[in-house]
Amino acid sequence: MNDGARRLEAYLAELNRGLGPLPATERAEIAAELRGHVLDSAGDSPDQSAVAAVLERLGSAEELAAQYLTNRALTGAERSRAPWTLLSGLARAAGASITGLSALVGCVLGYGLALSLALAAVRKPMAPDRVGLWRLGPDSFSLTLGFGGRPSGQELLGWWIVPIGLLAGAAGLWLTTWLGRWCVRRLRRSPLPQSR
Repeated sequence: MNDGARRLEAYLAELNRGLGPLPATERAEIAAELRGHVLDSAGDSPDQSAVAAVLERLGSAEELAAQYLTNRALTGAERSRAPWTLLSGLARAAGASITGLSALVGCVLGYGLALSLALAAVRKPMAPDRVGLWRLGPDSFSLTLGFGGRPSGQELLGWWIVPIGLLAGAAGLWLTTWLGRWCVRRLRRSPLPQSR
């Protein structure tokens, strides 16, 4: 085994460690594909300098493994409608780009608002005088879920919070999931930046 082949095998071993969360068969496929790419790009007699040049263009094995894992998480998030899968895929992308971070924050806020509205609808029968949308002042509003005391102010929706909260919560859940999946598709189309 020449120096170029040893360097390639060391790179692939480091990549394999970075791809630890993936199944062994998938890691083996990635290594075989990458080995073929490097050997094809290095030419007929892959010496150490030719292999080193190809590996330099690929970046470190750690960075490449992170890109594979992020792409896999985004693929799962794109296929799933489960909020948790979407959020975990976006959390993985948040470490790689500002766009991923923005999408994650937007989804967390969207899901939080949807959950708050639905929770207000469910809690209203249990604490009718403490749950609702309240006007606290001329420019101050509060969606109160009834876990504290009665807010001082005027309740705006009364019992309408039940159907409005359920409908708005369901719509918020659907819309946040749709927007999150749209962001995932955009993130998958754009190349992930390499941190150097």
